[in-house]
Amino acid sequence: MKIKKIVFSLIILIICTFIGVFYYVFKVEPYRLVVNEHQVNNTNSKENLKIVQLSDLHIKKDFNADRLDKVIQKTNEQNPDFIIFSGDLYDNYSQYNENEAVISKLKSLKAKYGKIAIWGN
Repeated sequence: MKIKKIVFSLIILIICTFIGVFYYVFKVEPYRLVVNEHQVNNTNSKENLKIVQLSDLHIKKDFNADRLDKVIQKTNEQNPDFIIFSGDLYDNYSQYNENEAVISKLKSLKAKYGKIAIWGN
């Protein structure tokens, strides 16, 4: 009887672990927004530049242009001198694209000296 209880508990634990992993993979991680800061010392210049680099937005049916507001707000809060977008704007452009809405949203990004976008991965 004790063995059955242990096996049943182990099966419940494994099922709960799988449910937790799948929840994280599909509901948490795709919507995470990470801000990392790095300081580069430049002894030749007294001016500090703030560069914000964005990538891997992967806009798709579940993460559409309306979801860009959080990214844009966080980026603009950084008061960047330059914004560099380094690819993976759409998850699969041939299946899903919202060019008008995405362009409209991305226009609200603010950078003192300019914005640069790089196509591809």
